[in-house]
Amino acid sequence: MMRVAGAICAMLLVIVPAAAQDQGPYVVSPGVGIGTIKLGMSITMASAILGTPNRADLLQEPAVPARRGTHSYTWPDRHLVVETDASGSIFYIGAAMPGVATADGLGCGSNMDDVQDRLGVPAESFPVGHSVRMIYDHLGIQFSVSMVVGTDFYHRVEAVGVFAPR
Repeated sequence: MMRVAGAICAMLLVIVPAAAQDQGPYVVSPGVGIGTIKLGMSITMASAILGTPNRADLLQEPAVPARRGTHSYTWPDRHLVVETDASGSIFYIGAAMPGVATADGLGCGSNMDDVQDRLGVPAESFPVGHSVRMIYDHLGIQFSVSMVVGTDFYHRVEAVGVFAPR
């Protein structure tokens, strides 16, 4: 019996750290970042991690207040977007793909009702195209929820964004 218990403990010591690492590069930390990309990081540092991004002068995310000198950078192959201020510091990070979620599982694919059940009513909510933005200012996280009726994505989170809590 002791050998079995010892073997199980040894297996857990190997499996648990591996499972924690399996959360991958898209673990969302509200008010902090997504994966290895953190708020306040320079676009140069993000580029060193993710490769050369595409640049656009127009903001990609209407829910985040524009800052003077703002630029948007995207990595389409990684489904990531960041917004930077004039100094090149990241103040918004967004991601849209399966697996993008908080450590407790809220993210792409989550039902809108589940998000509200766990986080409450958003501080702000407004339509953008065929989706609704649910913004939790005090946490520094927002969810873009599909409103395309008649699809499997209706009322499901299609993208997650993080910013400094306000």
